[in-house]
Amino acid sequence: DAQGTSMASPVVAGTAAFLKSYFPKLTPKQLKYAIEKSAQVPAEKVRKPGTDEMVPMSELAVNGGVINVYEAAKIAASLESGATPEKKPSKVKPTMKNKKG
Repeated sequence: DAQGTSMASPVVAGTAAFLKSYFPKLTPKQLKYAIEKSAQVPAEKVRKPGTDEMVPMSELAVNGGVINVYEAAKIAASLESGATPEKKPSKVKPTMKNKKG
């Protein structure tokens, strides 16, 4: 049952990796900006973990929102750093060096 930072951390890291693969010239500040500005704040209250209490998302998250990867990509594309999207994300080929573990 992943929730809180256990779920948020891989989502943010995956979003940053996705953006960096399409926009390799983005700086860390620009990546952070695109991710934070993409967040959409739910209008309804959410259940506070471990309780039945309903609270605004802003009480549970840094910016009170949920990342929208599509919006983050649009924001990244609009930044004035000269970053332009690549046609394809870079390909990573994992290799196993120690097969016996």
